Amino acid sequence: MDLEEFLWAMGIGKELTAKIRQWIDTGSEVDVSIGSALTRYFRKFMTVGGMPAAVQKYVDTKDCNEVWDVLASICNIIEKDALRYSDKKDRLKILACLESIPSQLARENKTFVYKDVGKQAGTGRREYGSSLD
Repeated sequence: MDLEEFLWAMGIGKELTAKIRQWIDTGSEVDVSIGSALTRYFRKFMTVGGMPAAVQKYVDTKDCNEVWDVLASICNIIEKDALRYSDKKDRLKILACLESIPSQLARENKTFVYKDVGKQAGTGRREYGSSLD
């Protein structure tokens, strides 16, 4: 889900989200109270994320601990799925690539650097390319 869909899930109507989009697109000033509310919703969105199951759990419970449980479950499913279709020799490399993704995405330029997967100089696409694919 993107932020607009998150707002819909949180009960913000499509009319208001269309107005928010218009304000953003035109660079118009937003009323302080609306801007403050949007900031709170944006922070919730950044905490909960955009996975539909996690958003639904937050809507239902308002409990971030339960949301984190849902997100952990999703990560486990992704890991099991990736390993299910891999060669045994590539499994450790695949896990290393998956574990490095959050820190790789935290970078300003959002590029994947192979040597950062194994934390070793000299490693590159030859070492991790097939595992990442």
